[in-house]
Amino acid sequence: LRQVTIDQFATAGGRSRDRWHPLSPVYGARKSRVWPGKPILRASDRLFQSLTGSNQDSIVEIEARSFTWGTATPYARYHQRGTARIPQRKILVVTKADRRQITALVRAHLANQGQVSGYGV
Repeated sequence: LRQVTIDQFATAGGRSRDRWHPLSPVYGARKSRVWPGKPILRASDRLFQSLTGSNQDSIVEIEARSFTWGTATPYARYHQRGTARIPQRKILVVTKADRRQITALVRAHLANQGQVSGYGV
């Protein structure tokens, strides 16, 4: 999921074939003054770091039968879903290929756990 997110940011949504809307001219001009050279959704990097590294907003909870991954960055949902004033810029898009890869990783992990526990899989 981290790599999927890194790729989504690197391609400004192009990874999922749903490229992000460009910035409005007014905000784009302000952003280039305040955060020169920073791409879309990367002004402070708070959101990006919460999903690809580790910061106060990172959510990673691994339990015996579940896994939770995401961000507590308060504005993430507005970009993911869009609003009347903010165009939708999907931060996370899990494709069919991603689902297959995640499923394969989970199966491999479960098989490994079965062998470690003494159950021949």
